[in-house]
Amino acid sequence: MSKKATLDASVVDAQSATAQAQAAKANALSARDQAGAFKDASYIAAQSAASAVAYQDLSAAALTKAVTAVDVFIYDTSKDSDGGAWRHRCAGTSWYREPLNTPTRGSRRDFPAVAVIVATADAVTIYDGDDPSLPMWMVVSGGSDKFFNTAGGGAITAISAKNGWLVGTSSTRSISRLNFLTEKAYTGVGFGSYKVTAPIATFRNAVVFPKYTVPPSMFSIASSIAYDLAMTVLPNAPVDPATGLPVPMIAVATAGGVSVIKDDGTVVDATFVGSRNYISKVDFTADNWVFATTSNVTNPIGWFPVLFEIPSADVTNLGTSTGGNGVGFTFLDAPYINTTQYEAGTDAVASDKTLFVGKTVGFWQIQAVPDDTLDVMRKNMVSKITSTYNTGWMNGAIRGAFLADTNDTDLVEAEFSDDFSGYSDQAAMQSAGYSFVNSAFDAALNAVVFSGSASGDITLSWATLTAAGIAAGDAYEVTVVVTGLVAGSLSVQDNFVSIGAFSSDGTHIFRGTRAGNFRFVTANGFEGEIQSITFRKLDRDRSIKNSGLVVNGTITRAPVSTGAELVAYSGFSASNFLEQPYNSELDFGTDDFCYMGWFYDSSVNGAAILTRNDGVGVEANYGPGSVNIFSNAGLIKLRLGNSLALNHAMPLGSLRWVHVVALRRSGVAELWVDGVLRASSGNSENLTLAGGALRFGQYFYSQTFSAIGGTILALWRISATAPTADQIRRIYEDEKALFQENAACTLYGASDAVTALAHDSDSGLLHVGTSAGRSVFKGLRRVANTTTPVATAIAAAGDLVVEQ
Repeated sequence: MSKKATLDASVVDAQSATAQAQAAKANALSARDQAGAFKDASYIAAQSAASAVAYQDLSAAALTKAVTAVDVFIYDTSKDSDGGAWRHRCAGTSWYREPLNTPTRGSRRDFPAVAVIVATADAVTIYDGDDPSLPMWMVVSGGSDKFFNTAGGGAITAISAKNGWLVGTSSTRSISRLNFLTEKAYTGVGFGSYKVTAPIATFRNAVVFPKYTVPPSMFSIASSIAYDLAMTVLPNAPVDPATGLPVPMIAVATAGGVSVIKDDGTVVDATFVGSRNYISKVDFTADNWVFATTSNVTNPIGWFPVLFEIPSADVTNLGTSTGGNGVGFTFLDAPYINTTQYEAGTDAVASDKTLFVGKTVGFWQIQAVPDDTLDVMRKNMVSKITSTYNTGWMNGAIRGAFLADTNDTDLVEAEFSDDFSGYSDQAAMQSAGYSFVNSAFDAALNAVVFSGSASGDITLSWATLTAAGIAAGDAYEVTVVVTGLVAGSLSVQDNFVSIGAFSSDGTHIFRGTRAGNFRFVTANGFEGEIQSITFRKLDRDRSIKNSGLVVNGTITRAPVSTGAELVAYSGFSASNFLEQPYNSELDFGTDDFCYMGWFYDSSVNGAAILTRNDGVGVEANYGPGSVNIFSNAGLIKLRLGNSLALNHAMPLGSLRWVHVVALRRSGVAELWVDGVLRASSGNSENLTLAGGALRFGQYFYSQTFSAIGGTILALWRISATAPTADQIRRIYEDEKALFQENAACTLYGASDAVTALAHDSDSGLLHVGTSAGRSVFKGLRRVANTTTPVATAIAAAGDLVVEQ
């Protein structure tokens, strides 16, 4: 890529249609060009539905830079402890007095109020962000034995600045830093940093090897391989007498864990369970906890984010089930919250309310609520957003995230079931689309038999399943019944990729997304019989549980509002519904639980939202252990078995989307509507229900599953933990934006691979980069996007957005 950064022009009215948004963007570009003589402070705002997002367009200047950035940072000195006043006390420094207008020094003497700092593999360039043309202000060279030391074939990896300090990391020589006011400097050498004895103007573009003192070593960190850093100033940080400014604290992501260079000059290291000490990204939260992405360097797939308090001494084994090393360090093990556990991490940034994690398949938003107990952390919330779906907020021990899609194609029931009873011999099975390797059809047993050979399989062709209505990209559930198993194991493969395996008799269920032919493959000398196989089309569960809903009949899908991306599900009836067969994970007993989601009663006759029932019950009641949520006779209703009835009058203007949360917390059941607690009662109903099926679009009463015409549903989640009052209010406020006209809720374009993240604390906007462009989110809603691919980095602060 031949440009340093792109500061995009894009004005998007979040309430306008797509065509209107493009017109607004064009108008904004035209206005910008006409006002090109003026310094244009970009305005970023995203408040309610009518907000606008605008970015200063410096792409023309960026194109002239012809560099490839590895990291970018916008240094707004007004956010320093003295508001940037230190910039006016530098007249005696070497760099202030050095010649101007050279290849490594621009035309301005004083440090810019806003500096755009760009790190390439072998240099750090500071651009004057006060000038719309973004001229070069200063270059600090990197290279073997230079200040940003890359000896040993390394490269600069990250850059940051705070309170007059410029800090960078190297993939071979740890960390280097310099202070523009005092000219103190420490260059990275091995695991540590050594003091440089020359002034900045002398060393910044020269080999510094003769110009540092040895010993002593300063700031020795966990590894010489450093990938990222973050800086913060604690409220009680000591003041540097030479500058009059508080000393920043620095967290460094290394190949050996996280090193925190404290404001008193000491260094503490944090390492993690399972040798997951390859730390690719690190940040500080608003309350100064450390947030990092950690992985096993020999197995980068085994990845998870971790959140921990700044330690007072070295800590080890963080990320265990007991909450770290047992001395009060709490971590955030996001996979417990049931996102996808084994996705590679790409970036991690923190805001005051939310932690953001970039992934190769979308990104997470995690509620930033550190707590002293692991139990509370596990009641946290997370959302997952990709190019095709948005889960909304999933809380705690999630059991399913349903009806969360942007595909408006109607769902049509499809099933392929074969108990092999209709075949006279193996040739008949082959004619029906099966093929055999070291396996055989036994007509007497009506089964496919494996006799213990080293390897074998039975394959069902693509065409056979497609003809049954389960096509490429469809979610499905496959059920395999096996008897007579003597030894070995059997795996189920979709397009040669295993979706699960088993080594016991019985009924085995697996779920996936249709990719190719299906093979049932033996291992370890499998000896046994396949009695039947059944495929059923599903609507996806977007949580880690992947326990989708079986499509019965036809379900209509259409945008929740004109031009919105999120789709609604409707057309429910006695024969048209979505069902999850008995799932023991929904047997909550007398413990906490939560059902939450959105419904629209388009007929004003009531809405049959969901039921969990065994279909037995007795006349004129709902059945013990059952759950029913519906509206009728002007009331929203929650029924737990036959013992609890919570009701609330439908909101005024009820021809609209309504948010419902039905939960039990510590023996008290609650009904929340639109973020407000409307009814509660003590409850100990045992919700363990053998054979209980979950159905959306129906309720159960008087021994009958019933539907109510006009029911429309979207974004329903079920959890084994109950959200707090504050969480419910946040869920409602964040999610209601997705139900407005023209609301976008996914990554722009077709790519899910997040390349970079940046959060702008001034505007509250999150910038997410992919190969399709940069998506801008306000909460769960995408309010703007660009179409220029983002390769490695984004920075956003105040009036600037910079990307590579």
